[in-house]
Amino acid sequence: MKSKKTLLTIISAALWLGIWLIAARLVNREIFFPGPGAVLSALGSMARSKNFYSGILISLSGIAAGFLAGFTAGILLSVLVFRFPFLESFIGVPIKIIKAVPVASFVILALLWLDSSKLSILISAMMVMPVIYSNTLSGFRSTDEKMLEFAKVFRLSAGKRIRYIYIPSIMNPLISASSVAIGFAWKSGIAAEIIGLIKGSIGNELYKSKLYLETPGLFAWTITIVLVSVLCEKIIVLLLSLVGKALGGVTDVRHKN
Repeated sequence: MKSKKTLLTIISAALWLGIWLIAARLVNREIFFPGPGAVLSALGSMARSKNFYSGILISLSGIAAGFLAGFTAGILLSVLVFRFPFLESFIGVPIKIIKAVPVASFVILALLWLDSSKLSILISAMMVMPVIYSNTLSGFRSTDEKMLEFAKVFRLSAGKRIRYIYIPSIMNPLISASSVAIGFAWKSGIAAEIIGLIKGSIGNELYKSKLYLETPGLFAWTITIVLVSVLCEKIIVLLLSLVGKALGGVTDVRHKN
């Protein structure tokens, strides 16, 4: 089954690569739509530069910090609301605002208060927190009532209830949420870097590629973002799965998107 899925993925990727090549030849203007060869050449040139790796590290550090902050805040808020349900309406107001307001608006407002180097941290955290909060709260509320009755009858301690009942309930929703949230973190974080012109970041390199009409470089940086984002997602899912199993959660490392 796994080999069949891998084969289908390879075939699909090859088909899309063919479509990209045909489209590039039809447009026949590299400045508007470069082909795979031009983009691969630009990526190879970038990979030989130290600025390429320093840019990835700068963006990764900010976005990772933002993800961790949003992840932690989302879990803490979900615990708070689960424990005190009357707070849900109060907390729900800023959650809805964050979901509705465009990222650019938050970035511009944040620039009035923060140094631009901190923008990607704040914006990534704001985009991650609602996703983690909603899914974790849903996991808490789907806890098996029979298990809770069992814990009550046998007078299990709070620590054992958390480890053997609540953690298994939230781990799978939390992993799914994290898989989605890391993508949001990268999208919003890079957008913040572009608007805030964070020196040395991937977002700033994207902006310069657009400014100097280096379209192959623009595509190459975009591919880099996708690859790093996917790698981060795999690592986070794996780590959460291992933590969940260690603490009593029932999770599958082979997370299905």
